[in-house]
Amino acid sequence: MSLRFWKLIAVIIIILLALAAAVFFYPKKAETPSVAKDDISGNIKAPVFSSGISFGPSISNDIKTIISRNVSNLLLSIERSPKDSGLLIDLSMQYKVAGDYGKSLQALEYAAALSPDNYVIFHNMGDIYHYHLKDYKKAESNYLESIYLKPNVPNSHRSLYELYKFFYTEKSSEIPKILKNAITSNPKNYDFVIILAQYYRDSGDKAQAIIYYDKALAEILKTGDEALEESVAAERRAIMQ
Repeated sequence: MSLRFWKLIAVIIIILLALAAAVFFYPKKAETPSVAKDDISGNIKAPVFSSGISFGPSISNDIKTIISRNVSNLLLSIERSPKDSGLLIDLSMQYKVAGDYGKSLQALEYAAALSPDNYVIFHNMGDIYHYHLKDYKKAESNYLESIYLKPNVPNSHRSLYELYKFFYTEKSSEIPKILKNAITSNPKNYDFVIILAQYYRDSGDKAQAIIYYDKALAEILKTGDEALEESVAAERRAIMQ
């Protein structure tokens, strides 16, 4: 065969190898997010909320009737105002009370896509994952996001503390850090100071416990709450015995 023929074969082989490499190394398509976007405009697509509700076994018929009516009214309002994240939070709460946690999360995920700076949305998702679905990693990540967005609101700090202390116990070593962060972000809230003092007391670290009991007492004195002052002072005395 001629040299020209073999050159042609060589070119074809090179092209085939290049195509194979492109297929092999081309990045995989990203997973579809839970909240889809319109391919053309990039706008967030509203999920389709069905009127059906998966009620929990303990929900009475009367409560089912009330929730169903509330959901129907909210769905009509959302149809008229699909970008109103407040309506979606309300819808999520109705589904949550019904025990339909899947739809409750669906509403919150859409609300989060519309209002990514709303700390309440992430706190509510954290609560569903924490108390109802027992997915502690997702509960943690949502509480942390809520704290990041609004550190001076104590709710998510407290929920994260309770998550680490009672449920996600492999993270219990993080408790001092998250409580100190809560104290820094909420300097007038002495509850976290008391909780941290009790944590150190229960951990056997008397020196740190006394430091935080004293800090708590200094703040409580400003309030004039004598009953609470005596209760905290009694805890402090007990560890000195």
